[in-house]
Amino acid sequence: MDRRGRSLEDLVTIIREHEDRSIGFQSRTESIDNTTAGGRLIFHILVHSRNLSET
Repeated sequence: MDRRGRSLEDLVTIIREHEDRSIGFQSRTESIDNTTAGGRLIFHILVHSRNLSET
């Protein structure tokens, strides 16, 4: 999925669009499963920590 998104913002947009269609995201290489509350939490923490490191 990271290769599909040109940037972190693109990746977040793609995942949110899929969520709107009730399509979950599960990473094969990391322990991220966006179909669970814990997985969504981890995903958002990773996104926000990445945003902080870019500034």
